Amino acid sequence: MAFKRLLAAHALLALMAGQSIGLALTGPSRLLQDRPAAAQADLTPEEKKALEARAVALVGQMVSDALSLQLIENRIQVICFAAEMLWKRDEPRARGYLQEATAQFMGMPPLPTEPGPQAVRAWRERGSTRSMILQTISKFDPRMGLDFLRASRQVMAGGAPGGAMEGRSNQDYEKNYEMQLAVQIAENDPQTALQLAEDALKSDLSYQVIEVWRRLMTRDPQAGGKLAGQLISKLRSSDLVKNQNSISIVNEMAHDLRARIQELKNATPPAAGAAGQAQKPAATLAELEPLYKELLGLIASASLKITPANFLDIQEQGFARNLLGYAQAMLPDMEKHLPAKAPLVRAKLNQFQKAFYHTPASSIDDFSEIQKKSAAELMAMAEKAGEGEKEVFYSQAMMKAIQEGDTDLARQISRQHLRAEGQGEFLVREIDRVERERAVKEGKIEEARKGVSQIKNEVERARALISMASQVEAAKDVKLRKQLLDEARGMIGDKMETRAQLDTQLSLAAAYLDIDADYSFATLTASVEKLNAVMAATLVVMRFTQDVPVEEEEMRVGQAGVSEMVAGQWNHLLAAFARKDFARTQAAIEQWQSLPVRLTVNMSLVTELIGEDQEEGRPRFIFERGIQ
Repeated sequence: MAFKRLLAAHALLALMAGQSIGLALTGPSRLLQDRPAAAQADLTPEEKKALEARAVALVGQMVSDALSLQLIENRIQVICFAAEMLWKRDEPRARGYLQEATAQFMGMPPLPTEPGPQAVRAWRERGSTRSMILQTISKFDPRMGLDFLRASRQVMAGGAPGGAMEGRSNQDYEKNYEMQLAVQIAENDPQTALQLAEDALKSDLSYQVIEVWRRLMTRDPQAGGKLAGQLISKLRSSDLVKNQNSISIVNEMAHDLRARIQELKNATPPAAGAAGQAQKPAATLAELEPLYKELLGLIASASLKITPANFLDIQEQGFARNLLGYAQAMLPDMEKHLPAKAPLVRAKLNQFQKAFYHTPASSIDDFSEIQKKSAAELMAMAEKAGEGEKEVFYSQAMMKAIQEGDTDLARQISRQHLRAEGQGEFLVREIDRVERERAVKEGKIEEARKGVSQIKNEVERARALISMASQVEAAKDVKLRKQLLDEARGMIGDKMETRAQLDTQLSLAAAYLDIDADYSFATLTASVEKLNAVMAATLVVMRFTQDVPVEEEEMRVGQAGVSEMVAGQWNHLLAAFARKDFARTQAAIEQWQSLPVRLTVNMSLVTELIGEDQEEGRPRFIFERGIQ
């Protein structure tokens, strides 16, 4: 049932994004996803180089500013961000930033020793900062990350103040992170990775060791074979019937080895000219098949131990089903490699045949085929479908009706069959949007204007006009684009009393960048003034509710409340203003009264301009602090 709901949600989200699964609809997505013309404009190579140089220079200034911050956590946040942005452009400088971040962390004052809420909060904040540093360092230099992980444990000394459970969670975190680093280290230093995995196996059978083993089998098969032997030895002493972690490890290793063996058997001999070329080391069939046979033996032996009693325990019955499922999948290979045990395993599977979970018959077996159906065919399928599947078919029928130009049918479907949780009215609005966009594309501007006039909400009408302007821009109809923007501007005036109004003003300002840049930057600055007032009021409320301690005068860089207040169209459109005029954009940003907020905004801007994740449209570092 959850899977079917997911398919329905997928279909509805596809409509919201302006496309059906596999079949694109016409027009841009919602306004908040539209990119303004100035942001899309192609810059010359010289302009791009100059803009990048300004962004890099801004990073250096941000670090200098951050060093004056009161909170060490804030300084580290900005320094780590700077290292990430500059690593591929200036590695020595980025390394220097990482060393500064680690030095700042190691110099933090001792954690409080008296138990209580403040101790818990301080310990978790410290762990969050440590995780952020680890994530940044490990991305570029896993060995350096490992050194910091170990050295920084003394800063976390005293254990988790939240009790035994939180202390155990911290221990698991340390082990898991060390293994994650081992996976990365294995790429260039297999022997160190092997040592880390061996050390981990001395205390526990960690699932993360499997990833280390996989990497070693690719980079250093001899080291991978050695680790596999130690893993199998550890697994022999584990009760696979009652230990889900162990049986999962066995299954993962077996499937991986089977794939590697099949790949070797299907591989063609290297060409004669390739003999002198450097080849990656590869394990041989003689090395892999004995390991695979041992794992098959473990699965077979464990499945033969299953008894009816295992199905009487609510937890063990799930483990037993999984184990029998693994045995079923591996049975053909057991018959080949374990001829004596295979008949016994088959008999055991037959004994518990009714215990297996059988996927119920469904008419949604092949979603790609559903996409090929017409709206009428999908409607017919919906009528015959089970209750849990109807919504999937109706959603797809509605999108197909829009593609076929039958918006009347689309409206009928949304009103009669997709009304759950207010979906019907929302989808009608989406159909209206698609119709307007299609009308603009076909040059039927008055028809699109008529559709806009039927929108009751003033802000929504202005947004629709801005969206229309972004469409006609593609046709280079500057006069019509300006008319539409002027109409939206007259409709909304200078209102910034709500977030929706402010976001719409910023979208309008970005759209005007090539028409009236003075108006655009004046609006940008006015939005800062408005948000400064809102931010001050928000901080008062946060302090009143003790979300921010009274004695803590400095806001957090990237803090949830701050980030949400600054986000929206401000972050989304800022790069468009910077590409138009970087200096004026910085002048507007300087109007933020709080240094942490200015830094947060500049981090977003730099990420948009030179960050690796800029195509995803979100700054990865600002709003996702690591958690301990």
